Amino acid sequence: RDSSGIGLIRNLDGADPGMTMLDRYSRALLDGPKVNSNKGWNPDIVVLALGSNDFATDLDRGEAWSGMDELRADFVHSYAGFLKTLQSRFPKALFVLIAFKDYGRDYLEAHRAILEAGRAGGLNRAILAVLPKMQKTGCHWHPSSADHQMIADRIIEAIDTQPDAWGHRTPMAPAAIERIPPVPTP
Repeated sequence: RDSSGIGLIRNLDGADPGMTMLDRYSRALLDGPKVNSNKGWNPDIVVLALGSNDFATDLDRGEAWSGMDELRADFVHSYAGFLKTLQSRFPKALFVLIAFKDYGRDYLEAHRAILEAGRAGGLNRAILAVLPKMQKTGCHWHPSSADHQMIADRIIEAIDTQPDAWGHRTPMAPAAIERIPPVPTP
């Protein structure tokens, strides 16, 4: 089953409203029962790239929000609550929130507000990495190989700005990571 287009609280174009990322997070399988407890897993870093599908298209009649201000407020509230849940599960983790410039002002302002709300709620190990516009020449406007490389580099650069972010592991500078050459396009 295709899982593209899933948003945190609103899927792309308002599709399938009962199966957003918040609905799917606690499942081991996307359509299975809620069972994913993450017991015994304690990551040093949690990277979250959420919201592009929530903000990628205009709201349609019949959706739960009367306008973008309402959607943004609900998104901020829901994402901040999700971060609080993750922080309780992974209290020592650094949280890296990813925001893409491609999705506009509402989306970027929502991410800044989420970070502020998280910090006000005691989430001190969180950063926001705003990424430049992408080529999006992958299948159905998804990131290209070059986009994926840029995203990886920017995430590593953001993490490297944080003291002790890598936990007990040795820091990895972007140059130390093995690069896989992009697949040539026909």
